[in-house]
Amino acid sequence: MLTQQKTGNHKNTRKSLMHRSFIGLAAVVLFIPTSGCNLPIPFTDDKQLEDIIPGGGDDEKKRHRVDELTIPVGLNFMKVESVALVTNLEGTGSEPPTGLQRNLLTDDMKTHKVENTNELLASPNTSLVLVRSYLPPGVQKGDPIDLEVLTPSHSKTSSLRSGWLLKTRMREVTLINNSIHSAHVSALAEGPVLTQSLFKGASDPTFETRGIILGRGESRYSRPLGLAVRADFKSVKTSTRIAGAINQRFHKFGTSKRVGIANPTRDNFIELELVNAYRRNVPRFLNVIQSINVGESQAERIDRLQVLGVKLLEPTSARGAALELEAIGKESVSILMTGLQSSDSEVRFYSAESLAYMDIQEAAAPLGDIAETHIEFRWYALNALSAMADISALDALSALLDSGSAETRYGAFRALYERSPDSPYIRGEIMSDFKFYSIPAKSRPMVHLSMSRRPEVVIFGNDIRIQPKDFLYASKQIMITPIASGQLRVSRFQPGKQDLFVTCDSGVASLVKAIAAVGGGYSDIVQCMNNAKSAGAINAEVFV
Repeated sequence: MLTQQKTGNHKNTRKSLMHRSFIGLAAVVLFIPTSGCNLPIPFTDDKQLEDIIPGGGDDEKKRHRVDELTIPVGLNFMKVESVALVTNLEGTGSEPPTGLQRNLLTDDMKTHKVENTNELLASPNTSLVLVRSYLPPGVQKGDPIDLEVLTPSHSKTSSLRSGWLLKTRMREVTLINNSIHSAHVSALAEGPVLTQSLFKGASDPTFETRGIILGRGESRYSRPLGLAVRADFKSVKTSTRIAGAINQRFHKFGTSKRVGIANPTRDNFIELELVNAYRRNVPRFLNVIQSINVGESQAERIDRLQVLGVKLLEPTSARGAALELEAIGKESVSILMTGLQSSDSEVRFYSAESLAYMDIQEAAAPLGDIAETHIEFRWYALNALSAMADISALDALSALLDSGSAETRYGAFRALYERSPDSPYIRGEIMSDFKFYSIPAKSRPMVHLSMSRRPEVVIFGNDIRIQPKDFLYASKQIMITPIASGQLRVSRFQPGKQDLFVTCDSGVASLVKAIAAVGGGYSDIVQCMNNAKSAGAINAEVFV
C-alpha cells in the first residue's frame, strides 16, 4: 500500500513538471508577437526555428528570394527645409514683407536669442531666404550635407553674393488641409553662400539670388534602412527566417561574438544596419540583400551556383546573376573570377563589380580599365574601387589620375578620398574655407572646382600658371596684377580697412595661397579661375 502511494506521487510529480514546462513554453510563444518581436538571432538553421517557433505550412518552408517576401524601406531622399537669414551682403539684401515666412524667421531668431530682430531684418545687408536639402538613404547622424539657398519669389534681394547663412534648424515639412506641419529637427545648417552665377555665369539674374553651401549642413539623426514583409507572408517565423538568412551572409563582430546586421523588430519589419563597403551605394546594398535566398538547402545552392555560372557569361543576364552570386558570398568567388576572363565587357564589369564589394583583389585592375574605357560604367566602377580595402584598389585609382578624361581623373580623386582621405596620393592643404590639392599628374593640366560635398580646388599637373596681360579680378575687393620678373601682386581693398598686398609667382598653387593670405575664400578662387579662363590667362583647362 505504501509502495503504491509512492509510485502514484512520483507519477503526479512528473505530470506536474510536464504541465508546468508546457505552460512555460506556451507563455513564451504567446508573448513573442505582443512584445514587438525584437528577437536576437543566435541560430540560423530552419529545423531549430521550427522547433522553437512551431506552426506554419509548407509554403513557409519553400525556398524564396528575399525580394519575393519583402519590400525595401528607406531608399527615398527626405526633403528638409527652413526659413533662415543671410547676412554680410553688400547692400543687395532687402526687408521681408510681413507674413508667415517673416513670422517663422523671427520666432526662430528668438530661440537663438537674437536681439533687435526687426532692425536686423530691415538692413540692406541681410535677406530672408529659403534653405532646403535632401537627406540621402542611409545617412548617419553627424554626416555633412549640401544645402540649397534661394530667395522667395516676392523678395527684392538682388544678390546673395558674399552672404553668410546664420545657423538654422531644418525639418521635414508637410502640407495637410492647407495647414503646415513640421517634424522634429532633422538637420542644422550654417555657412558661406556660393551663388550659382559663380559656376553658371551671370547671364540669368536669378543665378545671383540662388546659391549653395557645400558640406556645411549636418544631419541630426540616422535614417533607418529595412525590409517590410509582404502581407501574404507576415509572421514572426518569416521575419525571423529572413533575418537569419541575411545574417548568414552579412555580419560584424561585437565585443565577444559575431553579430548579424538584420534584426526582426516586428512580425512584418526587419531593420538593417548598413555594411561599410556599401555606404556610398545604398541601392546596391538593398539589391544584394534582396537577392539572398531563404530556406535554401546546400544541395539547392550547389545547383543554383551552376545555373548562375551559365547566366553570368551571357551579357543579357550577367547583371542579375552577378548580384545573386554576390549575395551568396565566398562560395561564388571562383565563378565570378571566370567572368573576368570573358571577352564581353559587360560580363567582365559585372563580375569585377561583385568581386570588388567582396574585397577580392583581382577585381581592381579590370575595374580600372573599365572606368577608363567605358563611360556608362565609370561611376559604378569608381564606386566599387572606393569600397575596396585591398591595396590593389589604391594602385588602380592612382593610375587613373593620369587619365585623358577630366571626369575620370576627378572621379578617381574623389574615390581615393572616400577610400582613404589621408592617402599621400591626395594630401591637401587647408586654406581659409576650402582645401587645396595638387596632383602631379602627367596628362594635360587641369584645374577642378567642386560644386558638391565640400569646397575644394584640385589641380592636376606641375606647371599650371596664370599670366594676365593687365589685371584680373578675383572679386570686387581682390585684384591680381602682373609685376616685374613674371610675378603677381594680389591686392585687397576694403572700405574702412587697411589695404593688403601679397606677392607671389605665377603658379596656380602660389596664387591660391596668396588669395587666401589676403582673406579671400573659396568664392574668390572660383571667380579668379573663371575670369582667367575667360581671358585666356591660364595654361590649363578649368572644370566644375
